[in-house]
Amino acid sequence: MASLSGFSKPMTRRRRAQLIIAGLCAGVCVTLLAAYFIVQLVRTPPSDGSVDAWRLNLSEFHTLGVIQRDDGHFTVRIVAKKWMFDIGQPRDQAAIITIPAGSELEIIATSMDMTHSLAIPDHPVLFIPPDRTSRLTISFSQAGTYPFVCSVYCGPNHDAMQGIIVVTP
Repeated sequence: MASLSGFSKPMTRRRRAQLIIAGLCAGVCVTLLAAYFIVQLVRTPPSDGSVDAWRLNLSEFHTLGVIQRDDGHFTVRIVAKKWMFDIGQPRDQAAIITIPAGSELEIIATSMDMTHSLAIPDHPVLFIPPDRTSRLTISFSQAGTYPFVCSVYCGPNHDAMQGIIVVTP
């Protein structure tokens, strides 16, 4: 009698036991691997100034853009990535930060991919390495437009990494 599977002999008890054991081992391995990834995804980010680029939504970078802390004090959270400064704007729009004159601006930044920087003329350069939080506080006493760029070469569209700080009267 020929079988449909092309085998001429029925499966032995030993072969059936081997397949069951192999299936159980595979199931245990898949379960352990899934548990590992679940633990990695829900762990809390470290508080030592590092940040995980894959879990920015669990860090202080879950909200990007300018936040007014009190009169004259603002914070902006920025994520630098190929090839833009992300402050919560659509990808095809420039990063524009608007604050009043006489204000102090704390810039908190991280990078998702490689080392970038934020350079504003006549101010210190803020280096933004991946998986780290960088901070810089600067004051703007006069109204005007202050461009900022990435001053660390980061690839072919490096020159597109720019934005503007608009200081209103």
